[in-house]
Amino acid sequence: GGEEFAVLMPGLRAAQAKAAVAHARRSAGARRHFAVGIAEWDGKESALALMSRAEAALPAERQPG
Repeated sequence: GGEEFAVLMPGLRAAQAKAAVAHARRSAGARRHFAVGIAEWDGKESALALMSRAEAALPAERQPG
């Protein structure tokens, strides 16, 4: 395993966040790997609900369990 952290991108829609992740992957190079789960806040849900959706969006090989 590795470190886990969250990145909040206020003002970005999910598609813009995906583009930012693609840029980060290119910048990181082939020797670095990271998994990303993107969830867009609906303006009403709790932080816990948002984080749960982001975790559920992680690729299957990175999900805990």
